[in-house]
Amino acid sequence: ILTFNSNIMRDNMIINIAGKPGHGMGIDMKIEHIIDALKFLLASKGVYSDWKKYRDYTAAIKSLEALKRTVLTSMKTTYQKAGHSAPDTSRLVWQVASAAESWRLLDNFPDREENQGAVAFPDLIAIGHKKFESSVLKNFNRKIVEWRDG
Repeated sequence: ILTFNSNIMRDNMIINIAGKPGHGMGIDMKIEHIIDALKFLLASKGVYSDWKKYRDYTAAIKSLEALKRTVLTSMKTTYQKAGHSAPDTSRLVWQVASAAESWRLLDNFPDREENQGAVAFPDLIAIGHKKFESSVLKNFNRKIVEWRDG
């Protein structure tokens, strides 16, 4: 009886995800394996969420992994671990460069009609920094002094 029950548990609790002999994994480890892969995949794309969202995404993990493999194959690169190789994008760069050259995107035409009405656009970061220094920072420092003095 003990052997029968233990076989039932093994048959139902150990699942071979890869389909290769000797690659069985417990169900609890299987879900952790999938969630870990999902967290890695989504975190690398900037998606940080809670466990309920991850639970909903786990249904699509196999499709997402297949998509990831397709992209890796199309970029002619491999799974990126510590010693990964960068994909060779030189062909794509040259394709964009030749298109820019054929459309003359980098040529300067000073007599173009559109250039007559063009004005220089201000540096918004510099303007925001000056505004912050002139108003917000002064008010903050004044309030700190008032708080300190009572």
